[in-house]
Amino acid sequence: MPTPNDPDADQRRLLDDAESGTFPHQPSQDPQTFNIATEKPADSSFAPLQLTPDAWARIALWALIVLSLLGLGIVAAFVFLDIDYITPDYNIKFLVVGDWGREGNSNQTAVADAMARLSQKWEPDFIISTGDNFYESGLTSVEDPQFSQSFSDVYKDKSLQVQWHAILGNHDYGETYPWNETSSLPPQCSSGQSDCYYSPLHQLDIRLTERDWRWHCERFFTLPLARSMFTPLQIEIFFIDTNPALPEYHEAAWAERPGGIAEQSWASQVRELEYRLSSSRARWKIVVGHHPVRNNRMAPIPSLMQDLEPLLRKYYVRAYFSGHEHCLEHLHVPGEPTHYFVSGGGSLTDYPTMLTDYGGSQWQHQGSGFAAVELEDDEIEVKFYGVEGDKRIYKSEFSFDEDR
Repeated sequence: MPTPNDPDADQRRLLDDAESGTFPHQPSQDPQTFNIATEKPADSSFAPLQLTPDAWARIALWALIVLSLLGLGIVAAFVFLDIDYITPDYNIKFLVVGDWGREGNSNQTAVADAMARLSQKWEPDFIISTGDNFYESGLTSVEDPQFSQSFSDVYKDKSLQVQWHAILGNHDYGETYPWNETSSLPPQCSSGQSDCYYSPLHQLDIRLTERDWRWHCERFFTLPLARSMFTPLQIEIFFIDTNPALPEYHEAAWAERPGGIAEQSWASQVRELEYRLSSSRARWKIVVGHHPVRNNRMAPIPSLMQDLEPLLRKYYVRAYFSGHEHCLEHLHVPGEPTHYFVSGGGSLTDYPTMLTDYGGSQWQHQGSGFAAVELEDDEIEVKFYGVEGDKRIYKSEFSFDEDR
């Protein structure tokens, strides 16, 4: 029994009543209510935070989301503001070959074998074709056997099973010799071909990838390279169709073929190229076209000199690759940013020795062959190979800022 003046009497009575389930007594009038479980004053400032496991999981999830968004914001600042605190390392390798599609004849197979011998050791990332992919007048349909005979069956080595990025040459538009004929010759169609007619549209048809996955051909497109989530764009290659730039092509009979020269606008393409060059954030800019801006065999094409070369200079395009001339060349005018490389020796080389220098001639080779290009950080290296493949016949190397 509690005794009078026992300071703990009320608490013991409450404990006894809690055990018996009855509460006959009024709670204490002491403004400081007692916690009967701990026998200590119930002060909210000392109460620990009680959260369920689900609540803790939600807090952790939101914290992870906030941190992720913060990280993405930092990466976006590096990429879109061109902050150079991240210095990317990259190594891009590709081959360049043009004027090749002759069903394996006229040195085409020899050049293909040379490309394979180099690629077995060098392992290119992709291959660029500078046009005149199928002689004499392009493909006659998507089912044309020449696609296999001049492409798949010739470049069949395992080392050449990489993406091919191709543009159109004048022969791909349906040109027949001589180019200024007054009437178009009918195509030679094989049995089973549907819609048989000369047209560049056949090479542009995506259904060709069902015959060979490597094939990619467009009139005008860009290829961004060496870019990741953590690095800004380093390299961009701009592929253009130079055929509409030649006025004489618009007067030829084959200009009226479906999808042909008559339907194309050089002025529109020049505007599109300038827009893309001006919008590009790439460090290295490279342009690929079928016709050379400068070459050693013939005087420069006026429209290309007038419309294209100023853009290459203005946007610091470091290299322009072309074909059309059945040879290999390097031209560079001192003080100008752009190096011109002609790689049109994919098969037949039937021109006489070139002696004329129309400006910037650095090197020329009359025989068949191809180019191998390597871009690594601040340097570009362009090597030319003949039919031997493993024997380099010329090399050009320069840095990004060398001609500023």
